[in-house]
Amino acid sequence: MKPIPPNSVQIVARTGPAGLSRAQKRFNSLIKKLDKQKASLNEWSESIPRIHQYAAKDYEPLIDEYRALETQHLRLLDEAHSNSAFKKPERRKLSHLIREVAGSLITGGRDDELKEIYNRHSDADYDEDQRAMEASAGEYIKSMMEDMLGMDLKHVDTSSPEKLQDFLQDQMQAERAEREARQAKRKKSKKQVALEAQQEAERLRIKQSIQEIYRKLATQLHPDREPDPHERERKTRLMQEVNQAYGKKDLLALLELQLQAEQIDQGHINQIAEDRLESYNRLLKEQSDELQREIAEIEREWKMQLNLPPYAVVTPRALMARLRDDIQGLRYQIAMVKRDLAAHADTQNLKAWLKAYKVPKPRAFDDFLGDLGPFGRG
Repeated sequence: MKPIPPNSVQIVARTGPAGLSRAQKRFNSLIKKLDKQKASLNEWSESIPRIHQYAAKDYEPLIDEYRALETQHLRLLDEAHSNSAFKKPERRKLSHLIREVAGSLITGGRDDELKEIYNRHSDADYDEDQRAMEASAGEYIKSMMEDMLGMDLKHVDTSSPEKLQDFLQDQMQAERAEREARQAKRKKSKKQVALEAQQEAERLRIKQSIQEIYRKLATQLHPDREPDPHERERKTRLMQEVNQAYGKKDLLALLELQLQAEQIDQGHINQIAEDRLESYNRLLKEQSDELQREIAEIEREWKMQLNLPPYAVVTPRALMARLRDDIQGLRYQIAMVKRDLAAHADTQNLKAWLKAYKVPKPRAFDDFLGDLGPFGRG
């Protein structure tokens, strides 16, 4: 039997969409939304391994090559700094370049050789610089959070943004637990008791509806009752899908499986009773909210990895395009470093280049995440 196409579970009125009740329209709308969300999750599921594979095959080797060439260039500049042919102003420029290159290459606090080179050309220790910068970032974020949340964070450890983030998460969890504890102690009004009883009855109706669909499918599709080997294989596959959908309370998947098993047809879907339809709509809304949380979590992780703002739109297609752009950019950077290596190996060429080079003014707030691109390894 052919797979059920998207949006197959829809209520159709003889007089057109205008003839549908409010609950029926809501049902159709939720089904369409769920179809889109499932398609989005499927796209992520299929694309993420391809993105990682592409990054491992084409991006990470370029990162390694770039780092090796930049390290070679750094050593060349360091040797030039000790060359008496370079005057004091030129050596100051060289020291600035060495700090910039070494700082961009040191990853995760490692690379002792690079730290040693950095420290020789700096007034401070690299690790101390990093701690000071992270503390500054923490203070900046703390000030923002105090303004946004109206909280006093003066005594909070801001030696790193991670510690501040952990504190804020712990604080929110503690406040939520305290709120729930207060609510639990309050004596419930008759209205609240009635509402909770109604909600519990609704949950029971939804559970019974799901169980009813599951029992019908299990009775028809149980493979042990099928003598034909090919049909037994088909029923085994379908029964696995039924068990998976039942475990997730996936009403849409169960209804689609009922269609595949020919237990229901379009007429049955059109005639779902209004009270049952209301129960279905609540369950479909819960499913939709859960899928949206899954999608949002995937997007949030990629935004954090790529250092993107929360409002940025992230899709698998956009990530792949970004990765291709980064690969192209890395190839260009590698070509530039090779060119600089060849040119700066000659003292006169390096002196001429330094003459035109101007040390940029210090930035107000450095990016402490590094400059090796979003798919680099720390």
